[in-house]
Amino acid sequence: MKIPVFPNMGNTCYLSSVLHCFIHNPCFRETLNLIDSPFINELKNLASIVDYTNDGKFMAKFYNINNILNHLPFKRFEQQDAHECILLFLELLTKDTPLITEKPLNSETTTNPFVSMYYGQTRNNIHCLTCKNNNSVFEDFSSINLNVGIENSCVSELFMKYLEKEIHEHEELYFCEKCNSLTPYEKKINLYKLPEVLIIVLKRYSSNGTKLLSEIKLDETLVIKESITGTVKKYHLKSTINHFGNLYNGHYTNFVHNCEWLHIDDERVRMDKYDGKDSYILFYEMVIQCE
Repeated sequence: MKIPVFPNMGNTCYLSSVLHCFIHNPCFRETLNLIDSPFINELKNLASIVDYTNDGKFMAKFYNINNILNHLPFKRFEQQDAHECILLFLELLTKDTPLITEKPLNSETTTNPFVSMYYGQTRNNIHCLTCKNNNSVFEDFSSINLNVGIENSCVSELFMKYLEKEIHEHEELYFCEKCNSLTPYEKKINLYKLPEVLIIVLKRYSSNGTKLLSEIKLDETLVIKESITGTVKKYHLKSTINHFGNLYNGHYTNFVHNCEWLHIDDERVRMDKYDGKDSYILFYEMVIQCE
C-alpha cells in the first residue's frame, strides 16, 4: 500500500487534510482522467501515487504540494480554514460549469462529473405565516453544516435537527411576493437531490468564537431519502478532517479509510481508530441505493 504525505510548508496542514479526503476516494481518482485543466493535471500527478494494493507493505511517499497551493488564493504561513479550502477546491474542479441554482438539478443540466459527485440540491418549502402562501426555492449545496450543541450527540441526531421545520417570527424575515413585504415564515428543508459524496461540516464555533468541545459520535453509516427519486441512499464514513486548537491557532489532521483506518498528521501516518472528539468535517461516500 502506498499513499502520498505532505510535509507542512508553513501552516499548510489545512490543504493537506483536504487533499487526503479527495484523493483517497477511488471514484475521484478515476474521474480526474475525464477532464483536462492545469489544476486537475496537478491532481492527476498526486493521485497516481495512491496504491492500495495489499502486498503486506506500507509506504508513505513525500509529495510537494506547492504547485497545487499556487492555484488557491491563500498566502503561505497564514492560518486558513479547511472548509473554505474545500469550497474553493470544488470551484476549481467545476470551473466553467454553471450550477443550476433555483431550478431542479438533474443529469441534463451539467456535463461535469464532479458536480454530481459533490453537489446536491435542497428544495426549501417556505410557508408565509401572514398570508399562508407556500413557495419552494431550490438551492445547490456542496456541504451540509450541522449545529453542534453543548451536549454530546451523534451525527444522525444533528442531521435530523437540520431537517426539522424552522419558525422565523422576529429575525431573518422572508419577503413574501404575495404580501409584498417582509413577513414571519416557516421553513422546511427537503433533500431534493443527493450527491455521491456527502460532505458534513460540524459547526463547532459559537457566534462569539468559542469552540464547542462536545464529543460527536460519528455514525459509520447514514441512510437518507432523496425526494426527487423517492429512493433511500446509504452512505459510509470514509474520511474525516480533525481540528485541534482554537479559531485563530490550530492544526488539522485526517482519518482516512480503505481496508482500515489511517491517521495522517502531515508526513506522519499510523493505523488508528477514529473518534469524534476533534472531528470537524466528514466525508460520507454513497455505497448503495435501497429499495
